Amino acid sequence: MPSPDRLTASPAEEDIAALADHLRRFDSGIERLHGLPWPRPEGAAGAPHRVPGADDGTGASPA
Repeated sequence: MPSPDRLTASPAEEDIAALADHLRRFDSGIERLHGLPWPRPEGAAGAPHRVPGADDGTGASPA
């Protein structure tokens, strides 16, 4: 069994990117099953609140 220190150590950047990708795909699948495509157009009901300069999950650099 891994030591607690290994479990709480900072993950590698590629692991974080892979997790983000898996979560995005998982969420998109759930949203699609519920008839709520993601991402929603800005201003639409249920659309996320945009934080200026935040990562929007598209891989594009913030403006």
